[in-house]
Amino acid sequence: MTRPLNLVVALPSEARPIIDYFRLMHRAFDPFGLYADVDEKVWLTLSGVGKTESEAATGYLADMSNSAGDAVWLNIGIAGHNDLSVGTCVMAHTVVDAITGLEKDLLFPIQRPIKTVTVKTMKKAVEDYPDGYVYDMEAAGFISSALNHSPAEQIQIIKVISDNRLNPTSAISRNFVSRIIAEALPQIDHLIQVFFCNREEKNLAPSG
Repeated sequence: MTRPLNLVVALPSEARPIIDYFRLMHRAFDPFGLYADVDEKVWLTLSGVGKTESEAATGYLADMSNSAGDAVWLNIGIAGHNDLSVGTCVMAHTVVDAITGLEKDLLFPIQRPIKTVTVKTMKKAVEDYPDGYVYDMEAAGFISSALNHSPAEQIQIIKVISDNRLNPTSAISRNFVSRIIAEALPQIDHLIQVFFCNREEKNLAPSG
């Protein structure tokens, strides 16, 4: 990783395997959990659930990491979809804010290496997954804030499918969330290298 990497994650169960994978150390509790590696090249903040929380935590991370315009921003977390398999790793090409109706398109510095989707950010978790969207509760807040700190092509949203019509949100546990995020991390790290380190990679297929 040649550029600073800033990660915004909602849940402790999502963050735990990421913290271990990148060997991050705890830096602060308040107002948001803050972690960084020893070289302060990889940063993570724990936003909590919700659009407003994610937006605020992203701004906080920008301040604490002294982010310049070269930083890469990733929102990593779980999401639901009608029929994508649990554990599938996807990237957002568009984010829709269900509250305001606003849409934002993401840019990709190279050809998209995995499945891309429209992520719709909701106020509450959904159970019926209408209209083919991937549903979360943070992406719209994250991208709104991150665009103040880096160009659009350095901002990406990666979601791991945790629930669908056959696997409802009521079945999700903390251990389950940590496991599917941990299983996706090699692919996520691979994507970071492909997108932002100009490494040629082959045989990268969507999971699930």
